[in-house]
Amino acid sequence: MMIKRLACHIAGLVVLMCSNAWAADEVVVPFSFAESGHLVIEVSFNGMPPAAMLIDTAAGISLLDKRAAKELGVAINSRPMRVKLAGLGAKRQKMNDLDVIDIEIGMAVFASPQFYTTDLHHIRKIKSNEPLVGILGTDFLVKHNGIVNYVDQTLTLQW
Repeated sequence: MMIKRLACHIAGLVVLMCSNAWAADEVVVPFSFAESGHLVIEVSFNGMPPAAMLIDTAAGISLLDKRAAKELGVAINSRPMRVKLAGLGAKRQKMNDLDVIDIEIGMAVFASPQFYTTDLHHIRKIKSNEPLVGILGTDFLVKHNGIVNYVDQTLTLQW
């Protein structure tokens, strides 16, 4: 009976250790509020200097402003697409796919995230401590189990 209990405990420890080995790493990063109430986070594209982005849980896709993409040295694919984006006036916008190698948020590096580019002149009007370069949308947040904590002003992501 004692051996059977010991075997069960050992088996339980092995399962626990294996499940922890496959658990995703987690990063918790602070965000700030722009004067408008928008959530702003600092990110870095392809190893470039940090830039400010909006966290937008209502945006279906993640976007980088076309001007900012050029300034940050992010390659823009030449074939434009026409996509209807409700948050941008419910009209079709011409967008391009981006060749983002990685995006760094806090101490985490997310390889090959899906980003698109279009003219986001309207976000440049939002007053924040630094110019805004894009929108971190729901596609990225869902893929990385994003949790926005308004009390602690943090964004938790898994990678």
